[in-house]
Amino acid sequence: MLAPSLMLNLINTAYYGFGQFLPGLLSIFFFRSIRPAGIAADLFAIGMHLAQMNFLNIILA
Repeated sequence: MLAPSLMLNLINTAYYGFGQFLPGLLSIFFFRSIRPAGIAADLFAIGMHLAQMNFLNIILA
């Protein structure tokens, strides 16, 4: 009642967690030729989501 968008935020955060971070984490365990830049890109995407930023805000700023 007090926070109607809380459930949506939790679902979006879970989506980004499984859709972005988990493949990067699994690739560390199963593929030794993964580049650190790929993991950094995943962490950057999750950080932007948690900070409620998008590329449009960066370009127009």
